[in-house]
Amino acid sequence: MFNRKRRFSIAIIGVIILGYGYLLLPSFPDAKNTICAFKKITTIPCPGCGMGRSTWSLLRGHVAQSLFYHPLGIVFNLFMIAAVLQAAIDVFKNDDKLIRILKKPWPTWGIILFVVVILLVWARNIWVGL
Repeated sequence: MFNRKRRFSIAIIGVIILGYGYLLLPSFPDAKNTICAFKKITTIPCPGCGMGRSTWSLLRGHVAQSLFYHPLGIVFNLFMIAAVLQAAIDVFKNDDKLIRILKKPWPTWGIILFVVVILLVWARNIWVGL
């Protein structure tokens, strides 16, 4: 029926859609509340703090508010859209391109850049008190 490639792609689509669905629920409080366990335990925002609120704001068309909550929120959401589209293509073509993309090793400069950006965002999150 479904081979391993298709099951992975369908799982990716399902998880991402469930995540966005959660943010669209009327019971999702508002953009002022956090769902971050790290922040709730330590009272310090994590590097990803604000990503849910950023996405919540973006889904409602509030781009400036989205950027305030997390500067990488729009980039993250573009990657999620690309992942769903690629996973859907993989399901129909019975391909594993998304798996190959995810398994591809990063160059050293890419890892360093990623770590520096995440640390800067984390410092910013602490500074603005997210």
